[in-house]
Amino acid sequence: MKYIMKLCTCLALFYCSALQAELLATSDWTPDVIYGFERKEFSFTEDYDGKVTANLVRMQSQEPSTKAVLYVHGFVDYFYQEELAKTFVEHGYNFYAIDLRKHGRSLLPNQHPNFMFSVEEFYEDLDAALDVIRNQDNNEKVLLNAHSTGGLITALYLEDRPESGIDAVAYNGPFFDINDAFININERLLIPRVLKTIAALNPYGATGMKIPEQYGQSLHITERGEWNYDLNWKPIISFPIYWGWLKGIMDAQQRLQNGINLNVPVLVMYSDKSSTPILNFWREEFTETDVILDVTDIDRISDVLGRHVTEIKIEGGVHDLALSKEPVRKQFYQDMMKWVNAYMN
Repeated sequence: MKYIMKLCTCLALFYCSALQAELLATSDWTPDVIYGFERKEFSFTEDYDGKVTANLVRMQSQEPSTKAVLYVHGFVDYFYQEELAKTFVEHGYNFYAIDLRKHGRSLLPNQHPNFMFSVEEFYEDLDAALDVIRNQDNNEKVLLNAHSTGGLITALYLEDRPESGIDAVAYNGPFFDINDAFININERLLIPRVLKTIAALNPYGATGMKIPEQYGQSLHITERGEWNYDLNWKPIISFPIYWGWLKGIMDAQQRLQNGINLNVPVLVMYSDKSSTPILNFWREEFTETDVILDVTDIDRISDVLGRHVTEIKIEGGVHDLALSKEPVRKQFYQDMMKWVNAYMN
């Protein structure tokens, strides 16, 4: 009897050790698709599309540092901006980027690309990323750096999670309002009740709206740009804009525009000009203007973010300022890091 109990105990210990080893293995950092970066995958409870994951990417500072930055991408987007990451690393920051669920590295075959019913669906991804940054990698100060839709998501996240541990925020072309020219409709004419009905009846139906393909043409190396990113994750002809997604975005934008109160310093950077593509015609000005958002909307709405907001316009910038022409993005990095270093030291 004593032998049997001993054997059972050994087997139990072996099983627990094996299980622990498996858990540790699945939580380890692995080489990322971008050389020099590491990746960690999070798995979450299944949702209406089935399996859900998010992926955290990092590059550590060469010198010991307890300062970090978390980058959050936009719609039809993911992290591939190596130059942005290396700029932060060169300034002594540990760099992290989250590919949110259904985007980029986290997009699964069972999912509607980039879809959500509410921006709150992404909160779990941000919680997981910040837990690693703060509690596992022991960073003491954290900057949030977000682009486009990532700016909208994180603004409401910080409002709802004041205990998140973010020390400052730097936004790059944040998506605080829908560009009427971009969707060819004034969203205020799209009566909320009508939108709610359409989204409820046909959430996965395509609205017919799209991101102008001239933006992708201005960026990708196979077209007119200099950047070589994965077109499966960020196609030049964008993923569909679904009715359910549009309602979630407009709900979030309305809430933000009503006013929030971020209790940390906020930097909002954006291009000095917008331009409106017409059909598929190309104009050279698309390489030095924001063709996605109306920058006057960003200027107007930034005032409602909180009491400590700094705005900087970048002459000749595109929608993602980090992807502008080299002289322009050098100015962008110089202005951003001057502000960041002032508030993160």
